[in-house]
Amino acid sequence: MTIDKITPNDPRITHAYCTINGKKWHYLDSSPPSPTPTKGTLILIHGFPDLSLAWRHQIPFLNALGFRTLALDCMGYGETGPSPSLHDYSFKTHADAIAALAASLGVTEVVVGGHERYVDWASIRYLLRHQIWGHSFGAKENLIALLMSY
Repeated sequence: MTIDKITPNDPRITHAYCTINGKKWHYLDSSPPSPTPTKGTLILIHGFPDLSLAWRHQIPFLNALGFRTLALDCMGYGETGPSPSLHDYSFKTHADAIAALAASLGVTEVVVGGHERYVDWASIRYLLRHQIWGHSFGAKENLIALLMSY
C-alpha cells in the first residue's frame, strides 16, 4: 500500500484548536477516507523537539486502516503557543490536555501513541492519571498506550 505523507496544508487534515485551562492547543484531525468505517481514535504525541507533523508519514497509513487520528502540538510547539508558566509544560498538564481534548470531541476510547522518551513518560502519566485513578474515561480497558522510542 503506497500512501503519500501529509503536508502542512493537506486537504486530508484539518487544523483544529481546543482551549484547555485557558490555553489554546493545536492539533491535526484526520479521518479515514470514505467509505472506510472508523475503527477508533488515536491521539498522537510528538517527541522533543518536534511538531504534530512528525506523524506526517503515519497519519495517512493509520487513516487507511480505519483510524481517526488527532496529532497534538505540545505546549510551546507548532501552533500551540508558549506559556510563561513552567507548570504548563509538565507531564500532568499534557496528560490533562489529552483527556480534555478527547472529552471535548466526545471521544470515550482512545489509543495514545507517542515517540521518544518524553512522550513515553507523558503517555504513562496519562495512563496513571486518567485510567488507574478513574478520571475522565472510567474503565481501564478503554485506553491502550502505544509507545515508540526512536
